[in-house]
Amino acid sequence: MGPRLFVDTKVSLGIVFFFLMSFFVFLAPANAQAPCATSQRLVKTDFFDFGAAGDANIGITTISNQFGWTGSGTNLVSANTSNTAFFENEVIQTMTQAVSNANLKGNGATVAIRIAVSDFTPRTSSNGALFSIAYGGTVYCTITNPATPDTDPENATVVYGNGAVGPGGVTSNTVTVTASSTVTYNDITIILPSSIPNSGNLVLTFNSIGGNDDFRVQSVSFLGCPIIYSGTVYSDGNGLNNGSIDGTGTNLSGTLLVGLFDAGGNQVASVPVASDGTYSLAYSGSGNYTLRLIGLPATYTNTGEKTGTEPSPGDGTPNGITSVVAIIDASTNTDKTGNNFGINSQPQSASLTNNVTGAPIVGVPVDLSSVPLAGSDPEDQATTGSWATRTLIITSLPTNGFTLTYNGTPITTPNTTIANYDPTLLSITPTAGTPVGTTTTSFGYSTVDGAGNQDLSPATYTVNFATGLPVVFGDIKAVLNNNDLIVDWTTVSENNNDHFEIEVSENGADFLP
Repeated sequence: MGPRLFVDTKVSLGIVFFFLMSFFVFLAPANAQAPCATSQRLVKTDFFDFGAAGDANIGITTISNQFGWTGSGTNLVSANTSNTAFFENEVIQTMTQAVSNANLKGNGATVAIRIAVSDFTPRTSSNGALFSIAYGGTVYCTITNPATPDTDPENATVVYGNGAVGPGGVTSNTVTVTASSTVTYNDITIILPSSIPNSGNLVLTFNSIGGNDDFRVQSVSFLGCPIIYSGTVYSDGNGLNNGSIDGTGTNLSGTLLVGLFDAGGNQVASVPVASDGTYSLAYSGSGNYTLRLIGLPATYTNTGEKTGTEPSPGDGTPNGITSVVAIIDASTNTDKTGNNFGINSQPQSASLTNNVTGAPIVGVPVDLSSVPLAGSDPEDQATTGSWATRTLIITSLPTNGFTLTYNGTPITTPNTTIANYDPTLLSITPTAGTPVGTTTTSFGYSTVDGAGNQDLSPATYTVNFATGLPVVFGDIKAVLNNNDLIVDWTTVSENNNDHFEIEVSENGADFLP
């Protein structure tokens, strides 16, 4: 029979989409693939619009790597906007697509095809045409049009073989055959065995040698079981101080994602983190991959990350990127669980003011315990309060010539760490370098939380005096001459000074005029 042009206007997209969502829920018997929690489509679903504008007959060999498919054989196919029709008589035609990572975990795969079978009236042969589906060089399903006179509608036989089965474990069933003027689509699901190769060609073959029947294919899907990468993002309040990434799961109110990146640094998949901190990402691919935490706010830091195969506390480089996870090009891989991330918010240091009665006196320390250094941290201390018993850092030294002293030791360099802070041990003292009239001094500090994270925006601690420093002394000398104490002194500067009073002591504790 000569070339015919098939135009199908009876396709229901609602039916197509329902089919795609539902065909992989069937349970497989023991000799076929084990069901996987998540199936991933590896082959384009639509099987039409090959190189044709609208509806047209085209040579099978003109289809070359279109949507991944390549045609071979002789004569024409009908490239419609809703299907591709194989209709020529006395030909063998194939459509081939390479599939990789089809069986990464060794539990097989599923092929789903939506196809209409029809015969042509009048028949020119008593034989029926064949349509077969093969993968990796093995034919797993054959659809045979009946070799009977035209009695439409009738049934074509679907036979599964070489370890493949249909839904429910069947090895054969039937589909409806209609006249060429009518299109009735049949949904055929082929559950491939666990022994299939990880990579191979998916081949559709139309064989009308001795028959003149037609097959119209609307969609083809190849679904494998991908590798599932999963884990938890923890709000890790103590960092790695306990040698573990732990805490409370979080997604920071929906801002976090986890991405999968290949060896070239390209993101190949991503998934939002759930509110409890968990995530599960599916991807069918072999090679070396890393998981990365995406969307961490600037006020947070990474405390650590580890893959499921690493000992705690992980890779030792807190940067939100796991160590490499290797997926080999074989059917022996397993899901990758326990890929965890630890994060921690930076503490917030409180800017404080300590108002002191009187004037600063050179050499006389001022106790700062009445207004202790303070801060807050979501994991350690939700509200602002004293940072006692925690760690802080003096980021800048006092202004106006004052000296800051902790536990009797002057702090002489910026970024000095005070561990286990005790407010009663911190004081500030005016020195000879403090200008006359000074009424204030200030220094900077940062709190450090339990995970070891420092507030990167230091706070300011200010000390205000009620009056200014009145006198800056120069040299002071005292000489005992025949039981007379003679005191000489000079001043560098004076401000609103009225007079001087001298007191003496025999024990250094009790003074008298």
